[in-house]
Amino acid sequence: MYALNDYEISVSIYKRYVLIWIVACMLNQSAYCQDRWHWYQKSKGNLLRNLKHERNYNVAKNIILFVGDGMGLTTITAARILRGQHRGQSGEETSLAFDKFEHVALAKVRSGIG
Repeated sequence: MYALNDYEISVSIYKRYVLIWIVACMLNQSAYCQDRWHWYQKSKGNLLRNLKHERNYNVAKNIILFVGDGMGLTTITAARILRGQHRGQSGEETSLAFDKFEHVALAKVRSGIG
């Protein structure tokens, strides 16, 4: 008879939790499911609001540089979803404070060792 070791048991349990989590997300997502037109209208509204916003064309004397170490796209997306869920929303439509910055950049840095 084949006996499972601790590693195989933990992998089996992990797979069950992942499956349960996926099913729960699918069921939860159906409550927030909106068609393409909704997102089109929402984006159009954001675009029109931004176009009406008066721009500052003065030259800056100083700049403030925010460096978020370990803030990859997946981490930022997870933070955005968590914040939205704490507010009772699905999370994807929530924006973080720095999402509203006029200029944002992403950089990927790798170690020269290895």
